[in-house]
Amino acid sequence: MEIKLIIFDLGGVLTFPKDDNDPHKRIAKKYNISPKDYDTFFYKYFEDYHFNRTLSQYNFWKKTLSQINKNITEVEIQEAIEDFDKNFTKEYNEKMIQLVKKLSNKYKLVLLSNSSREMDKAIFSSEVIKYFDRICLSHFNSKKKPCKKAFFPILEDFDVMPKEVIFVDDKEKNIIGAKNLGINTIHFKNYETTTEELKNLKVI
Repeated sequence: MEIKLIIFDLGGVLTFPKDDNDPHKRIAKKYNISPKDYDTFFYKYFEDYHFNRTLSQYNFWKKTLSQINKNITEVEIQEAIEDFDKNFTKEYNEKMIQLVKKLSNKYKLVLLSNSSREMDKAIFSSEVIKYFDRICLSHFNSKKKPCKKAFFPILEDFDVMPKEVIFVDDKEKNIIGAKNLGINTIHFKNYETTTEELKNLKVI
């Protein structure tokens, strides 16, 4: 079956956050907690804030930081909000961008990212998005990978069958979700292995 559409993840595939500009790491370091513990605290109320929108930004951070320190102050809450409101600086994977540029001349391309509200500015100011026919961000449509609902609208809108699609992502759980739908998948490790798999699928 001929490939008609390629779906790319953003972070970890096309771009990488710069370590010195990652607010998650800064906050974990500030409160002297491990990244694993920080993730547990952060994602406890993540869906209520980003997807269900039942929490305001202020209340999300108040609840999140109160798990770390029950005596969290108003100043600390505001500092976290301001930190995340800053632009998420991205470091481009230049080889992958050139690959996307090349593929855009022949195939329909979709960018599918599990995103957050604070990432809007960084994503939409990125030079990468000009090569895509559609940008699908989870905080806009509440459809998060690896859920099937994240893929169904793309298949329907582009009128393609799963076997006519390739999905590239760096997270195994997202790959499994797409594979269960019958979509061709590439578990991203680096540029070299990705191009080899694309060759095997007769895309390049």
